Amino acid sequence: MYTKNEKIITSNRTARIIPDKNILITESSYVNMAGGNQLQSHLTITKFLNKLNSTLKLTGNVMQSDNPYMANGKVEGRRSLSQTYHASILYNPVKWLDIAPEIKYQGLRDKNSLISSNGSTYSNSFFANAKLGFYLPKDWAVNFDLSQAVYNTTNLMTNKSPFVINANIEKRLFPKKNGILSFVIMDATRENAVTNYVSSNMGYSNMVTNTNSRYFLLQFSYRPELFGKSRYDKGKGRKGDGSFIE
Repeated sequence: MYTKNEKIITSNRTARIIPDKNILITESSYVNMAGGNQLQSHLTITKFLNKLNSTLKLTGNVMQSDNPYMANGKVEGRRSLSQTYHASILYNPVKWLDIAPEIKYQGLRDKNSLISSNGSTYSNSFFANAKLGFYLPKDWAVNFDLSQAVYNTTNLMTNKSPFVINANIEKRLFPKKNGILSFVIMDATRENAVTNYVSSNMGYSNMVTNTNSRYFLLQFSYRPELFGKSRYDKGKGRKGDGSFIE
């Protein structure tokens, strides 16, 4: 099969195919693609607040990259700016309660010379989450994971502000408390569908995930403990910070 003036783009090479009835000639030329660069900064701060018996953690990450590439026989470019900021605190006001609130912002913006409109696409998201753990008498525990999100994305395909509720209740069994019977509820509000934004040199794509993520699960686990365990382990499990429940 012969095609007139067909151009093939692979990385920094352009190939022009010259058709002929008897032969097929391919002309290749190369372009210097030097100039790509990336700048990234990361910061983490962790502080234990003794009076509140809590741990505060702050993280931030900023990355900017410039990516030249070939398209249609010309040098094009894409500049990406990614930002992530996260703050969380684990608070234990009393022995029977864990509170772990957190907030997170994540932003991604691409400016691409190949896109004919304004050349810019974006995906911004804000999350507020609270995890609650209640450690009740007679080896019962109840956990909640509450999450509120706000999305602002190019061509958003799902709910802009979903509220997601996950929860479980569990009971420890047997004299050694090494059996766990648990009932789990995931995505009780049926709002966990998310638009996943993925960008590349040739543009971006949106894909919807978790369109039907609500389910109920009854599970049982048993750990025979063939090996020795910590002398601090009373058989009641661990709290959110990893310490044993007393």
